[in-house]
Amino acid sequence: MHKYITKTVLCSSVLLLSACGSLITGSSQSPATVTTAGDTDIQALIKKAEALPSFEYIHNNTQYIAYLNGQPELIKVSNGADNKLFFYKGGKVSVIQDNREVYHISGQNDAQQALVAEAAKLQKMLGPNSADKGAANVQTGSDAKLNYLCITKIQQVAQTKRVFRSSGNAANSNSRLTADVRLNGNQFYKTDCQLSGERVAKLSLIKK
Repeated sequence: MHKYITKTVLCSSVLLLSACGSLITGSSQSPATVTTAGDTDIQALIKKAEALPSFEYIHNNTQYIAYLNGQPELIKVSNGADNKLFFYKGGKVSVIQDNREVYHISGQNDAQQALVAEAAKLQKMLGPNSADKGAANVQTGSDAKLNYLCITKIQQVAQTKRVFRSSGNAANSNSRLTADVRLNGNQFYKTDCQLSGERVAKLSLIKK
């Protein structure tokens, strides 16, 4: 009888602690919904975005690909084993996949503030710029248009106006620029910039 009472008390205590633990966990949970990386909705969003025109940017070991429908709908970021996906709807980030976790962003979400800030920065870096939109108005020749589009794109992704091209175009092309560039006076890069029509489709900046 004594053993039965002891077991009953212990079981009650365990149940009480479990209930309390559930209440504590629930109160501190992030407002973002977390699912697994195999979410079928994510795969559908990727498939839809990959049908759009894209802009690929490589900065040293990091690759960025933005799929554009006026503004980015999806931005992929890859650096070794670190992979992120940023989905946008109506000009704002709506879903973020950070390696194996997926966050559905809604309203003010302080718990994922760093990722949301990164999404906004990427949107500014990789979306269309004024040169893309006004390229048809440049009437100074194909070489000048290529230089204008590429330098403006480098200014955008590097977030600086201080971009100086310090060599000729080794590609010898009106749709591709390969050259040495200097950023901010003391940062030296090799760039490869490729056009698709009248916009930059691929750009790389590799540190010398």
